[in-house]
Order: sequence, then structure tokens, then C-alpha cells
Amino acid sequence: MPLPQQLLRICTAALALGVVLLVTRGVPKPVQASGDTHMCSTTPSLADTNTPWIEASEARGLLIDPGTVFVDCRPTDQFQTGHISGALSLPSDRDLPPAALAQLRGAQTIIAYCDARGGCESSHRLAARLRELGLADVRILKDGLPAWLAAGYPAESGPCRLCLESSP
Repeated sequence: MPLPQQLLRICTAALALGVVLLVTRGVPKPVQASGDTHMCSTTPSLADTNTPWIEASEARGLLIDPGTVFVDCRPTDQFQTGHISGALSLPSDRDLPPAALAQLRGAQTIIAYCDARGGCESSHRLAARLRELGLADVRILKDGLPAWLAAGYPAESGPCRLCLESSP
């Protein structure tokens, strides 16, 4: 079969898969800002942290890597409103459940994010806790969930599908 026909078949299959995923998962609902949204920003004490930033475009490439775990550190109700597809919900103001820590120990790369552009204290706080627990490759998503959604990257709403243990 000639190369152009092969490419056409591959593109058609990819388009069909995209439509099937859109129909089965639905269009993600955008996160709506409200008066009780916990926007956060970097404080001077956290600005010089050793946790590296990762751009949304680079993080998008890691979304399909089974060794990468995205961690949403916003409150649970905000997580359920909308989050990165397949993310783990770990609000930074709660204790780390043992089951979640076990999941994270199996990850090669952990990407923490919240709802702030330019920096997020809760992402820094969670990343520091994870590094203290011996997890080496922890990164913070630059510009957080707003940048991810603005780029049109995969998102979903609802409860955490990967959470093995609910937080108190």
C-alpha cells in the first residue's frame, strides 16, 4: 500500500479514536473562579525552592507516561469541578494518606499543580513534603491548571479515579 494511503488510514483511525474518547468521556468542564477559590501565589520564602518548574507543553508529553503522576493539591471540591485527566487529589492542607504515598513511591516523576498562575504556595508546600519523604523527581506545573486548560490539554471532572484511600 502506498505511503499516502497508509498515512490517511492512520489519521482516520486517530480521528475516530479521538471522537470515541470525546463521546465516552465528554467535554471537560472548565474550572469556574468563584469568591471562595483558593488562589495562591509564591511567597519569598518559597521562591528559591529547589523544586523545578515544568512547562505545560512538556508536562503534556508526560501525561501518557505510566511513570508520571500528576498531583492536584487544591481542595477536593475544586478537584471534582475540574482537573488534569488522571490526576491524583492530594490537598496540601491534609495529611498524606499511606495509600497515596505508596502510589507516589512507584512514580518516576511527580508533577504537582494548583490553580494559580506564576506560582502556588500549596504546590511548593506539597512538593517540599514529597521531597522530604525521599521522592526525588518532583516538579511544579508552571502557571498551574489555568495554563493547562488554556492550552486545551486533557481535563476531566468528578471524583478522583486513582485515589485508593479517601482523605479525612
